[in-house]
Amino acid sequence: FPFRLNASRHLVRTYLFEKKVPYQLLNAFIGHQTKGKEFLSHYSLSHTCNIKETILPYMEELANDLDLSVIPYKGRKDL
Repeated sequence: FPFRLNASRHLVRTYLFEKKVPYQLLNAFIGHQTKGKEFLSHYSLSHTCNIKETILPYMEELANDLDLSVIPYKGRKDL
């Protein structure tokens, strides 16, 4: 495998950054936050819906650009 293990994370971060996704939202989605400035902290007015509503259209666009598709999960038979 010729790529670093976090290559997909960098791809997504760069893509969202280039699409002008707000910095705080981008960091919350990626998991890069500073203590005391967490997007979803106890006293924050933000909600996970904000992340989904803002980022989902860009992620769908990226998936289409990369020609990705959903692989159906058929479940495990041994459970």
